[in-house]
Formats: sequence, C-alpha cells, structure tokens
Amino acid sequence: MIVQIVLVIVTAVQVNLQEPCPSLCQCYSDNALCTDVFNDVTNMKIHRFHSGLRKLRVTGSTRLELEEDIFLRWNITSLTSLHLSQNNITKIWQRAFYSLVDLQILDLSGNSITTLHSQTFYNNTNLRRLILSQNSITDIQQSTFQENVRLRFLNMEGNKISSLHPDLFKNNVELRVVHLENNSITDIHPSTFRNNRNLNGVILSGNKIISIDPETFIQNWELQKIYLSNNGITDVHPSTFRSNRKLRQLDISRNKITLINPDTFIHNRELTFLYLNHNNITEISKTSFWGLESLILLDLSNNNIEELNPLIFHQTSKLQYLNLAHNMIRSFNFELYFPVNSNVDSSNPRFQLRHLNLSSNHLTTLDVTSMKWLNQTTTVTDLTANPWNCDCSVLLEVWRGLKHKLTLHCASPRQLQGKSWDVIDIFCSLVAEHMNKKIQHKL
Repeated sequence: MIVQIVLVIVTAVQVNLQEPCPSLCQCYSDNALCTDVFNDVTNMKIHRFHSGLRKLRVTGSTRLELEEDIFLRWNITSLTSLHLSQNNITKIWQRAFYSLVDLQILDLSGNSITTLHSQTFYNNTNLRRLILSQNSITDIQQSTFQENVRLRFLNMEGNKISSLHPDLFKNNVELRVVHLENNSITDIHPSTFRNNRNLNGVILSGNKIISIDPETFIQNWELQKIYLSNNGITDVHPSTFRSNRKLRQLDISRNKITLINPDTFIHNRELTFLYLNHNNITEISKTSFWGLESLILLDLSNNNIEELNPLIFHQTSKLQYLNLAHNMIRSFNFELYFPVNSNVDSSNPRFQLRHLNLSSNHLTTLDVTSMKWLNQTTTVTDLTANPWNCDCSVLLEVWRGLKHKLTLHCASPRQLQGKSWDVIDIFCSLVAEHMNKKIQHKL
C-alpha cells in the first residue's frame, strides 16, 4: 500500500515537472509568476503555459495597446486571476481581455492608464474584483462596466477622475465595495449608486466634493462603511443617512462642517465609529448623538467647540474612546457628562469610557467634583497642553488630590509658567510664609 502511494506521488511530481512553463516564469500548480513576459509581444516567440493555469502575476512591463488578444494567442484563456500591477501600462486595447471569460480578479493598479474604453471589460462577465488604483485615469465611459454584472470589488483609488456618470454602475447589482478615494471628484449624482442594493462600503475620501445629496445613499440598505474625509463638505443634511440602518463606520473628518444638525444620526443605531475631527464645528445639538447605543469611538478633535450640552452623551453608554483635543473648551464637568456609577458591584456600568482626550483646549482649572471623578474613574484622561492656572487659591487642593495620577504644566502665574504643577506645594508654602512675615512685620 505504501509503495503504491509513493508511486502516485512520484508520478504526480513528474507530471508537474513536464508541464510547460516559460523560462521567464516560475510555475506552481495552477499559478505562475512571470517577469516581462508580455513586454515585446510582436517579436517574442509564443510561450507555452500548461492548460490548467488559473492565476498569473506579471512583473516588469506589459504592452496591452496592440490590437491583439495575447491571452488567446498563447492559449491561457482559463485565467481566473490576473495581476498586472506596476507594469508601465499606458493604454489598453478595448478587446485586450476579451478571451478571459472566466476572469474573476484583475489588478491593473500602479500603471499609467489614462482612459478606459467602454468595451475594455465587455466580455469579462465573471469579473468580481477589479483594481485600477494609482493610475492616471481621467475618463471612464458610461458603459465601461455594463457587462460586469458579477463585479463585487472595484478599486479606482488614486487616479484623476473628476466625475462619474450616473449610470456607470447601473448594471453592477452585486457590487459590494467601491474605492474612489484620492481623485478629483467634485460631485456625486444621487443616482450613481441607486442600483447597488448590496453595496457594503463606499470610500470617497480625498476628493473635491462640497456636498452630498440626501438621496445619494437612499437605496443602499446594506451599507456599513462610508468614508468622506478630506473633501470640502460644508453641511450634512439630517436625512442623508436615513436609509443606512446597518452603518457602522462613518468618516466625515477633514471637511468644512460647522454644525451637527439634530437627528443626523438618529437612524444609525449600529454606528460604532464616528469621525468628525478636523472640521469647523462650533455647535452640536444635545440630541445629535442620541440613539447611538453602539457607538464606541467618537472623534471631535481639531474643531472650534467651546462648550457641550451636559446631555450630549446621554445615550452613548458604550462609548469607550472620546477625543475632544484641540478645541476651545473652557470648562468640562466630568460628572455631568459621564456620571460615575454608584453601584460598584454592577456588571453593567452606565458608562464604559476608557480614553478621554481633552488636551490642547482652554481649561484653566478643575473643581473639586472633577477631582473626585478623576480619582474614582479608570478612564485614561489626557489634560495636557491646557493653560492651567496654578494660583494657590485655585488649584492647590485639586493638585493634592490628583498629584499621584496626573502631571500637568502651569500657564500662570508668571513665576510658574512652563513648570509642572508639582511645584505648587512648594510655591504656595513660600507664598504663605512670605504673607505671614508681612503680617508679623505690620504687627
């Protein structure tokens, strides 16, 4: 029995060794890695691959502009995965992939492609993953993807696309994720994603979008991720995300938003990560985050917030990470925002806050209530880079209560500027001694 097994293995190895593999390639079972195999198609002899080749990755240079189906010529039409990233491709003949009817994954990233013809992927009806990132694409014809009805993943990140035709994804009913970040898109027509009912993620960061029509995501009930950071958005209409009840991650950071309207996120009860940092927000309604019972991370840093309503976090009991750094907050009553649970044995504390960042605001002092909160909580709190007033009558008692937990730096009085507040006790002792001497001198 053992001898038979050994003979089978030896025979299989011999068959694999006999399978054709071009000298420019390394072949492993059903996949191959080649260098410059398509560099000079017209003058180079036809290379032979074994008939079972399914996955092909090519490095170096590839020429696809010639009106010739090189995959048919070399009898490698059974490919399901083709990787041609960073192959110095500038142009693609409209029927270059016509014979690859079983193709499911096509990676053309990191080339210098400028235009996509409407029939480029016409015959690739099984295509599921298409990567076109880091090219120089400026023009995409309306019918470019119309035959790719099974397309699920599309990456066109890092190109020079300025607009999308409203019907560009009309036939891509199975589309799950679309990457369009770092382009020059100025506007998204409300019909662009209308037929993509299975859409799970839309990445539009790093464009030039100034507004999102409230109807843009109206039919995308499965959406879980929307990234709109680093655009020029000035306002978010309260009904923009009303249909996205499964939304978990929303990034609207690095825009020009000035206020968060009430009920903006009222329908997004599964929202877990919300990024609103690096905007011009000055005003947030007390009900803006109500209903976000699943929210874990909220980033409001680098805005112009001066004060927050005490009830603003009233319904975010699962919030663990809150970033309010680099704002203009002058006072923060910790106990009002996040009351410490009086029942220490409770297995379900009211709040689960782990990290609170209040650095680089306008805080000058802490009251005794805040000192008690900071002592009782396990929340890691960052209060650095605030203009703390280390006057003896203002901060001495707080410092004595928190010196084991926090080290901050003084902004005033002038004698203590830049010094850590652990010198307060010594400074205040000297001040008290000086005052006593003056009193005794007068007597």
